[in-house]
Amino acid sequence: MDFTDFGGDGPTLHFAHANAYPPASYRRVLQPLTTGHRVKCIHWLPLVQPDHHPHFRRWSELVPDLITFIEQECDPPVRAAGHSMGATLTLLAAVHRPDLFRGLALIDPVILPFRYVLSLRLTPERWRSRVPIIAKALRRPDRWTTRQEAFDFHRRARVFRRLDDEALWDYINAGTRETGDGQFMLSFPREWEARIYGTCPWVWPQLKRCRTPMLAIRGAHSDTVSTQSWMRWQRLQPQARFVEIADAGHLVPMERPQAISNAIAEFFAAT
Repeated sequence: MDFTDFGGDGPTLHFAHANAYPPASYRRVLQPLTTGHRVKCIHWLPLVQPDHHPHFRRWSELVPDLITFIEQECDPPVRAAGHSMGATLTLLAAVHRPDLFRGLALIDPVILPFRYVLSLRLTPERWRSRVPIIAKALRRPDRWTTRQEAFDFHRRARVFRRLDDEALWDYINAGTRETGDGQFMLSFPREWEARIYGTCPWVWPQLKRCRTPMLAIRGAHSDTVSTQSWMRWQRLQPQARFVEIADAGHLVPMERPQAISNAIAEFFAAT
């Protein structure tokens, strides 16, 4: 299976990346963790089979890949972290196969309100492209003449406003690939990104069932884990550890990498 190996010494730490953010986007978070762990990151299907998206129906289709990867490449039980979609899929895998996991660090997972998930499920597939977040993903430019041009485009985007230039360059270098004609295009296709947005799962029941030691991390300005969801999560998992990062949003691992690395290292040192 395709994966990124950040190296390091110690027990395996698996990190699962977000929708549209390949593993190397998280360089500044993960490199400090290699001092105590061997850090590995699976490549989700969009990076391996970029043209496969028409057949994708639900996030749970990716869970067997994660389970197989951990069994074959990670010497379980593992310490596992993830961001956004990666955090949610890590949770689903841990509920299905708790024997494979020693502890979970879930960074701003996708735990959306029921009304949003229900509306997606009730919307006919041919109309889902009209949902704002899906329409925006499908409209985004996906090809540039240079990486500098890609950087300049993304530098203006509101979602990246809290990223410093180093973090944004990590994303650009990881998130674009050179084409045969010398240009650069998204390595995680926008069609896949949109498809994933349109198939978000309802995860509250799985979150309630999870018994693996857990660290929960949220950016204080997250638009994915609302304040209401954050409080509900704490009621469902009173034994878990909760960390909220000030002046950060959903991209908190790129916005505050040192704070995230420190929180993860401290948590896994005790599990």
